[in-house]
Amino acid sequence: MAYALQDSDYYIHQWLKECSRSEHTSDAYRRDVKDFLAACGVSFETATVGDLNRYKIDLAKYSLATRLRKIVALRSFYDYLNGLEITDLNLSRFKAPRMRRQVNPSKLLTPAEVLAIIEAAKPDGEAYLFARLLYTTGARVSEAVGLRWRDLTPLDAAGEVILHGKGDKWRQVPVSSMLWDDLVEHRGISADADAIFQTIPDRHVAARLVARLARAARIDKTVTPHSLRHACASHLLERGANVAAVRDQLGHSSLSTTNLYAHVSPGCKLADLLEVR
Repeated sequence: MAYALQDSDYYIHQWLKECSRSEHTSDAYRRDVKDFLAACGVSFETATVGDLNRYKIDLAKYSLATRLRKIVALRSFYDYLNGLEITDLNLSRFKAPRMRRQVNPSKLLTPAEVLAIIEAAKPDGEAYLFARLLYTTGARVSEAVGLRWRDLTPLDAAGEVILHGKGDKWRQVPVSSMLWDDLVEHRGISADADAIFQTIPDRHVAARLVARLARAARIDKTVTPHSLRHACASHLLERGANVAAVRDQLGHSSLSTTNLYAHVSPGCKLADLLEVR
């Protein structure tokens, strides 16, 4: 059966719905599949394992992480099509390269550098709260910019925040008493459905903000919102936090991911371990 070009868009859309990936990852996967089809000059249902492996050779110009993502996307897409009996590819012959994950200690922010970034944010009240929340909770930038006031819940003398993460998963993360008090003061008369960070609506604005704060703090590193998440994990473990507790706070899928930070930093409650103001 021959499929029209628009059919590939339909099946890519249906596949991504089943994947339950973040919007950012879904956009990347969609591009990956379309790039493969364009590069090979084949329709999606007539591609062979030979086409996939020839394309893999052409990916040498990309970083290992990008190559891995592209191959994972293609394997997932064709596994989906195999399940629908549109294709019948032996995907065991199309494997992703092995990737040894590691964290470069020189790229991690030190506690002093994090404090300098937060200090640089002080003139802008919302930026100040945003930087502190990223660092002390370890939230992903997509989780932080999507927060609504209804996601905050009082707990003892402070509170907790509900972070909506990858794959429609959510987790409750404690917020320190000082940050909680400042958030409550910042709320004013905002409704439950209102965004907490009105001036930081998406990850692009957040990335520009954090980069600007890093420059103001005179930090000679590439600093992104994710840098503060990395710093959160590293500094918690450095200060004696339980690895499993850090895994749960950051929403890592396994302890092995969290353990990447356990040995790269130079030698109570999680919310209190990173209290900054």
